[in-house]
Amino acid sequence: MTSTDTLTDRFFHHLAPAALAGRDEGQRSSMAGAMARLSGERAQGRAAVRVRNPTFEDGGWTSRQTVVQVVTDDMPFLVDSVLGEIARHGLGVHQLLHPRLVVDEGSGEVLDVDTAQVGEGHRVESWIHVEVDRVPDPDRRAALQHDLERVLADVRRACQDWKAMRQRARAILAELEIGPPGRCRRTRSAPSSTSSPGSTTTTSPTWDTAAMTW
Repeated sequence: MTSTDTLTDRFFHHLAPAALAGRDEGQRSSMAGAMARLSGERAQGRAAVRVRNPTFEDGGWTSRQTVVQVVTDDMPFLVDSVLGEIARHGLGVHQLLHPRLVVDEGSGEVLDVDTAQVGEGHRVESWIHVEVDRVPDPDRRAALQHDLERVLADVRRACQDWKAMRQRARAILAELEIGPPGRCRRTRSAPSSTSSPGSTTTTSPTWDTAAMTW
């Protein structure tokens, strides 16, 4: 299998054959190649986003819908975030592809291996291809692209902060299991040995500071 065959096979791996109706092998190869080029242009630690109306002239394939293309490091919440922003722009979704691909960091080529087999010098990327209601206005397409870039940057920050937040939450829970902050125990002084029979002795509460936890 050539690198082009591997790329196309992996990109469409989970798509039902009926969903490929009307797209020949050349068009499928061009669609996957467009995503591969976007992957190659992506800056490290950022999502690459493109919103376009593809044509045969500029890419070798076409669609009646506007196409949203996203390539980023694999992480949670990506698809929901992308679809949520598309919905916020009032656009319907016609087709969604979301392959998770293993990429060689040196060559940038997609490898014919499962994500569970990722090794040294490889990275796992999420490639998201969404076909939405056609948007003829280039300004509206640019606005959608900008908003998707913003949302995906927020997702990245949330995922990066998540581990630190979880560790902090566990530390707070451990402290609470020892005892709430500032807890102390009230005790009463023993009656005075000098009290006379029949007299009433009033004792004042004292604080047992040894029982306090901070």
